[in-house]
Amino acid sequence: MMAPILRVSLFTTLFLVTLSGCGGADRPATLSLVDHPAPPGATFPDLATQPDGTVVLSWLTPPTDDTPGRVQIARRLKSGWQPTTTVAEHARLFVNWADFPRLGIDRTGEILVSYSRDETRAKFGQRIQVVRGNADGTTWQSPLSLHESQPPAEYGFVSMSPAEGLQHIAWLDGRDTVQGGTGKMQLRVLNWPTNDEASDGQLLDPDVCSCCQTAMTTTDDGMLLAYRDHTPAEIRDIAVIRQTETGWTSPAVVHDDRWKIAGCPVNGPALDSSAQRVALAWFTQADDQPRVKLAISEDGGRSFAEPIVLPDEDPVGRVSVRILSDGRVVVVWLRRGASNGEIVLGGIDPDGDPMEVQVLGEASPQRRSGFPRSTRVNDALWVAWTIGGRDALKVVEVRF
Repeated sequence: MMAPILRVSLFTTLFLVTLSGCGGADRPATLSLVDHPAPPGATFPDLATQPDGTVVLSWLTPPTDDTPGRVQIARRLKSGWQPTTTVAEHARLFVNWADFPRLGIDRTGEILVSYSRDETRAKFGQRIQVVRGNADGTTWQSPLSLHESQPPAEYGFVSMSPAEGLQHIAWLDGRDTVQGGTGKMQLRVLNWPTNDEASDGQLLDPDVCSCCQTAMTTTDDGMLLAYRDHTPAEIRDIAVIRQTETGWTSPAVVHDDRWKIAGCPVNGPALDSSAQRVALAWFTQADDQPRVKLAISEDGGRSFAEPIVLPDEDPVGRVSVRILSDGRVVVVWLRRGASNGEIVLGGIDPDGDPMEVQVLGEASPQRRSGFPRSTRVNDALWVAWTIGGRDALKVVEVRF
């Protein structure tokens, strides 16, 4: 769907910064390796923080010939990690480097986990499941199965964010890609638990990029949803949709990158917010120039300033973004290093100046490393990623 371009408010405009090296006078961050309970073979983590500051880590243990696949979580209290909880166990657990289980935290601290089952063992025959647990992660309800009434197709790339006791769940929905359909991927959203019986959700965009992650955050004015849009001319730029008192707005493209690519790049956007301030990060390779961009909104996503191009000569993308308590905006992404891939962070400091790009650790630049994930914990940042596939998960704490 071709979306209109957001206008830039004068009072939120940032200057465009394009650097070839590491800029800014900010001091390097301090990194600390965090021990974690994920077993050997665990892969594709996610991170979230409960309102009391407790960190939740999830991971996926792929199925083998002898054991079912497992989606597991652990909570990190001040006293250490709580016992690991198995949220889902299934012989047909869907394992995909880009469409991995996701965490959501309710405002009360309750935990939501999304994952997919391979219903047909066909290439595109998944079924999204969302399960809700209490804040301690000890009691779990029966899963909500999205799009239950629809035929097997490609469904996935979930994002979740709470508002007023509800959990908003967005996903890419492939019901129109099966025989007799339009062949286009849809974007849908569901408010849970108020309309959990209507698990088909509400259609927000009938034509989106087919396998890029979605991202959602909560502002003072409601939900904000970001995703990679798609036009008949194969332009795949980042769009946002806002929730208002009268419903969801029409899609609006954040910046006219004009990335034309005849296939999904599997590289979705990332969102975070604090009150009315929103940070949106994404990857683009328009004009054959790979770049990671960061755009800031000061009005809940109604408008975004001109994006900043983060300094990196060879980024792969796979971004995550967080607004820290001091006002710093930190973006984490994967780039190609001299001999391997590297997980790096950059962004803007509390004064709005570009931060020096810093390496957090190694990771394969190939698909098997998945996507780095981050969460803010008080005044620190936690980052988790897969090191070269199924070898190990790495978790670091970053302090500025």
